[in-house]
Amino acid sequence: LFIFPHKIRAETINSFDSNIFVNKDGTIKVKENIIYDFSNLSKHGIYRTIPTVKTNQDGKKYRLKFSNISVTDENTTMYRYTVVTNNQGLTLKIGDPDKTITGIHTYIISYKVFGALTYFSDHDEFYWNVTGNDCTGPIEKYTSEVYFADKMAPHDIKASCFTGSVGSNESDCEFSVENNIVNFKSINKLS
Repeated sequence: LFIFPHKIRAETINSFDSNIFVNKDGTIKVKENIIYDFSNLSKHGIYRTIPTVKTNQDGKKYRLKFSNISVTDENTTMYRYTVVTNNQGLTLKIGDPDKTITGIHTYIISYKVFGALTYFSDHDEFYWNVTGNDCTGPIEKYTSEVYFADKMAPHDIKASCFTGSVGSNESDCEFSVENNIVNFKSINKLS
């Protein structure tokens, strides 16, 4: 009797890269490039949930508004998707409900956001949850580039990054500021 164990791999996000443009009118334009490995699992696609509620220092909640949503593959072929909203987020259900896929697939998600900036008397703040809170598998690596439409001196840009669960101060990431761009990247895999 011979037993050959069959290794089953779980879903993994090989990379999650985002480019974020902070426009002069206070809106932001986001472009995410997600390389998703379904391995040998048969799935219809992915769910991408984006938090839509911000809470300021006083505990007041603000709802973000989204427009110009687009989802394509690396060849600019449009994916089928539906938008579902609830109290905390906007979920994109991406994929064909009549077809399953396996292996590695690329999802390029673009959207515009209104209300993402917070204004204080001495500074403005852009605080963004890049990957969201609902990823179904580990993220091997992530990068994010934030571009500012208004020219600023590097010493006028203060940046920080956090990883881990909601409210965590864990900082398993690093960043650099150069030429009006802030570059973020993970140090280790995100669970």
